[in-house]
Amino acid sequence: MKSFITSFIGFSLATLIYYLVVCGPLDGRQLAIILSGGFVFAVLFESLSLFFRRLVLWLGRNYAKRQKEA
Repeated sequence: MKSFITSFIGFSLATLIYYLVVCGPLDGRQLAIILSGGFVFAVLFESLSLFFRRLVLWLGRNYAKRQKEA
């Protein structure tokens, strides 16, 4: 959960700073789009991270089983 919050805040803050520098002041609609984009990015990032962690653990267990059999 901590990494989810960190990635959400980091992506939203980076996008917000970029738009403030490039476009100037933002209205409420643009701010909502930036925050929701940060949330979507955090969900995708955390789900991919979990998927690859489980994949590596599964491959490791599979490899260990085959080493014992040989």
